Amino acid sequence: MWADDGTVAEITYPQVSFQAAREIAEGRRDRDILVYGTGIGTAIAASKIPGIRAATAHDLVTVRGAVENYDAQILCMGQNVIAPTAARALVDLWLDLRHDPASAYGEKLEEIRAFEEG
Repeated sequence: MWADDGTVAEITYPQVSFQAAREIAEGRRDRDILVYGTGIGTAIAASKIPGIRAATAHDLVTVRGAVENYDAQILCMGQNVIAPTAARALVDLWLDLRHDPASAYGEKLEEIRAFEEG
């Protein structure tokens, strides 16, 4: 990440994950993509922000499920896990997919939201 003076700022992946998730939670963005290591840590960190669903996905099935089933707002992928060409193809797919709240998973998401809200 770049600092205001043009140098590289020291920032951890949890800080980037929290920042991305907050921007979505506050309505400044609809979705985001995080790429780091395996993608697992970024998904865990981003999902700590209330109302955010971040998912690690590395193939067609997990990318499709993340959006269509679980309405994931943040796609997390691991640079150590997936080749750049494959990652670009999955990002293109992810950007085109949408969640259908009337699907069988709609009720499950509502159950998760209700639990999260207390």
